[in-house]
Amino acid sequence: MNKGTPTVDEVIAMLVDDVQQGCRPRRIPRESAARVIERYRASIQRRLDGGHWDSDQERLRNAARQLGVLAGALTSLRRKEDVPDPQLEAAAVLTEENCVPPLTEGQWCKRDDS
Repeated sequence: MNKGTPTVDEVIAMLVDDVQQGCRPRRIPRESAARVIERYRASIQRRLDGGHWDSDQERLRNAARQLGVLAGALTSLRRKEDVPDPQLEAAAVLTEENCVPPLTEGQWCKRDDS
């Protein structure tokens, strides 16, 4: 990773790791987590271009971990070990709806397709 501001690809990789970490002991396939996080690419790039990484990274990474926690909890209710895509999507929606400023102000939590 670069010193200073990471690239958008580096941030996406970090967030995918954070989603997977938050979900433990349940499992989210890396490609599924990446598919969800990839939808935030444009908003992540805008924030990186604006120089907001240093101030926002801890909150953003916590939101990604909490997305994983929610996905794991929803999956646990169904007594499954692997997180299916519908539970991952539901967790993403819940995370977006419950992001608090400045994440929502900065649009870190806004999907590019919403």
